[in-house]
Amino acid sequence: MRIVGLTAAVAILCGIATALAPAQDVVKRADGTLLRGEILADAGGTIRMVTTAGEVCVIPAGEVARVKRGKPLDPVVAERLGAIDAGRPRELYALARWAMGEKKFARDGRRLMLRVLAINPGHARARLALGHVDARGTWYPSARAAYLAEGEAMKEEESKEMGEG
Repeated sequence: MRIVGLTAAVAILCGIATALAPAQDVVKRADGTLLRGEILADAGGTIRMVTTAGEVCVIPAGEVARVKRGKPLDPVVAERLGAIDAGRPRELYALARWAMGEKKFARDGRRLMLRVLAINPGHARARLALGHVDARGTWYPSARAAYLAEGEAMKEEESKEMGEG
């Protein structure tokens, strides 16, 4: 009886650990900075990824300290992804919207939205679906980031005006 209870507890903890596994990939650079998002390619240690801010970056092998892959796509989502032309933003966006609308696949939907941005960085609907904010033609990953960046821009404009006057 005690072994059954212990086995059940271990199974529950393993299930929780799997559920809490990060959906996104994390790359730690040699300088200590962390990049979170979706790894698009890993060739010879050089990594191409799209960050959660929607920026595509290439990290040379010499600058990569550690790579932690997130949880793989759910098999249902992966199967649907295999059935479309993932290089076409419209098809990928439609799949991402479907996945985000399904509670079970919401994390995968966010990852697919990042892939849409890797193909088309200006895809407004994908950015909005990810919670990004457009402020004066520049996309920011959050309203807070937009607010901070716009505040800095306003300070620079004021200092230029003060210097001219």
